[in-house]
Amino acid sequence: MPKKGITKAIMPTKIPPVWQIGILFPDGKKISKPKCTLNEVFNTYFIGLDKYLNKDFTAEELFEKYKNTFSSKGIKVVIHYIDSWGHKWIGKVAWPKESKFIEYLNKRLNENYS
Repeated sequence: MPKKGITKAIMPTKIPPVWQIGILFPDGKKISKPKCTLNEVFNTYFIGLDKYLNKDFTAEELFEKYKNTFSSKGIKVVIHYIDSWGHKWIGKVAWPKESKFIEYLNKRLNENYS
């Protein structure tokens, strides 16, 4: 009787989770950053943030300003999340919570005023 081959199970490997951000401007210009940290996503999302830091905006007002500017000028922002098992989350499910955007802005505002 021939021996049956033993099949070795392939275990999925965990990797650090990463984010991807893409910004498409109406004129066709694109910004694309794959495999970045959440902080890098925020740095990319808040284009030109430094010019607003010296003004009297709250983090919430700044976040609304960016959202309104993007929607009114036809700028499309796509954020994907790839979890530690390699699953890609697409759409609004993949977006960080609004509180994370506010937290990032508060940190930047505090750095600027210190």
